[in-house]
Amino acid sequence: ASRFVPRGPASGRAGRPDVAGRGQLPAVDRVYPSPEPRRGRRRRGLACDAMGSLLVLGTTSDAGKSVLTAGLCRWLARRGVRVAPFKAQNMSLNSYVTRAGAEIGRAQAAQARACGIEPEAVMNPVLLKPGSETGSQLIVLGQPAGEHAARQYWNDVQSGLLAVVVDSYDDLASRFDAVIC
Repeated sequence: ASRFVPRGPASGRAGRPDVAGRGQLPAVDRVYPSPEPRRGRRRRGLACDAMGSLLVLGTTSDAGKSVLTAGLCRWLARRGVRVAPFKAQNMSLNSYVTRAGAEIGRAQAAQARACGIEPEAVMNPVLLKPGSETGSQLIVLGQPAGEHAARQYWNDVQSGLLAVVVDSYDDLASRFDAVIC
């Protein structure tokens, strides 16, 4: 008998308002039951028949894009959709080393786990690890590729990485029903 207490403009706190005017809404897990994963079968409905890619956007850092992506990945995976996360370029000191020894962003590793799959370098082909106010270590497909000043990276290096990013995305798109970016 757990209940969701609405937090909207009427209550003075941010969150989901009570649109029905009942004061309380049922807990989400009681409204939308979480089905067990179906192995080997795809569930019909909700565009699972024609999956592709979904891009999650946000206007700031720490807006919740990575958490939302992980949630979408888990939700799709539980419905039998073969799904993978993808972030073309990430700047983070928080990295994860895959079983193959490749270094990727920790958020992409967590998203892969939410998909029920092993994290791999193509899920985050370009990782920048800040090393100073103006420079970063460049990691390409999980392997160190040198230190670069910001100006050098944006003017000379970044355009050369486009092919790596596109190939990584194409690889995932060929192996999975859905890619969540």
